[in-house]
Amino acid sequence: MIDASVVTNLVFDVSDLIEIPSLPGLTTDNTIELTRSVCDETISLTADTEASESAEDATVDSSEEAESTESSTEDETTSPFEDGITAIASSMIYSIQTAQPTADELESDGLTSDNRKTYTLTYTDDDDQETTFVFYAGNTDEEDTTTYIQVQDNKSIYLVSVSMIEALDAAFDAAK
Repeated sequence: MIDASVVTNLVFDVSDLIEIPSLPGLTTDNTIELTRSVCDETISLTADTEASESAEDATVDSSEEAESTESSTEDETTSPFEDGITAIASSMIYSIQTAQPTADELESDGLTSDNRKTYTLTYTDDDDQETTFVFYAGNTDEEDTTTYIQVQDNKSIYLVSVSMIEALDAAFDAAK
């Protein structure tokens, strides 16, 4: 008979044994360039990337000022570069999906070299050294809430929020 404490000590979660990489802490001060490559198209964003404009309409509540029917418009100008940094800075890699993916899993997750998007983040790290972080984005999950990604030189497949990739792509699309 096996002592119950031995069995209890053998119960563990594989994700506790695998380190999940983190996205770099990007700011407009430490980021040099963001690049996206899809098929034969490569787009780079830098601090010099032309700004896009977005207008937000704010209307005055009629119950507060019954006689006023004015609306005010506030224009904010952000660059695609800043939008890309914000998308990454406000996100994280959630969890590991597959530690040792097969060729079929890579294909179904959209992470084969001919199907994936490649994002290259060039920034200055805490030691003032230029550093590059590369990750690949594939398909979304069945619920359309997470996207499968791989970090360069790492075989594992991880999950990030769909909204991160959508916001990042919107920043690159605005620079076209």
